[in-house]
Amino acid sequence: MRRKSKGVGDRNSQVIMRYNAKYYYQDKDVAGRYYEKRFNTLPGRFNHFLEKSFLINGIRKLEIESALDVACGTGRMTRELLSLRISNICGADISQEMLDLAKIYCGDENKRLVFKVEDATDLSFQDNSYDLIISFRFLDHLPEIEKKKALSEMIRCSKKFIVFSMANKNRWTILTQKIRKLMNRNYYEGYLINELDILAFLETQKVKVVRSRLKFPLLSMEIMYFCEKK
Repeated sequence: MRRKSKGVGDRNSQVIMRYNAKYYYQDKDVAGRYYEKRFNTLPGRFNHFLEKSFLINGIRKLEIESALDVACGTGRMTRELLSLRISNICGADISQEMLDLAKIYCGDENKRLVFKVEDATDLSFQDNSYDLIISFRFLDHLPEIEKKKALSEMIRCSKKFIVFSMANKNRWTILTQKIRKLMNRNYYEGYLINELDILAFLETQKVKVVRSRLKFPLLSMEIMYFCEKK
């Protein structure tokens, strides 16, 4: 069942972390430029290919009837779920502007797909609602506390599988940081935490990492994870 919601008074009494991405992507102009800027370039298309391949290879032989794309944006990975013939798919994002574009990108007439405005750190779905939950290029935007809230919500709503990407610190990404600095490309847009902390957190949530992959060794900071609830 859906966990008990906090009351309005409880919410008002809490310190709410206002990370920029929560509001930035609700701007119509930002949403309109998002796909063109991020994924309609050669590096962007290559990034998408790597993410798509990791997802499809991981779930191809599994029985997946329902899937949720958390922070789906303009529907880039949601459309990949459609290509897998999953019968019940939901794309969730906090930005209505992004969802409006996702409906166009994925085909508004598709009967297997719905879109919902959702806060990833407080999803409205029942426990164990979806066989599979995915989230790509999103968790980097969240500070550590919010990352863990969002991951907890994905785990709660998943029956079995969670696939996500996230940049963090391990021996390879620390080396990547040094290389980027030598190339005068040390800037990274996102919140980085130690990978061991995330793995320990997943263990407390009774989630097993079945496989993981650094997206592009020595160039990318982002790691993709395929996880299963124990």
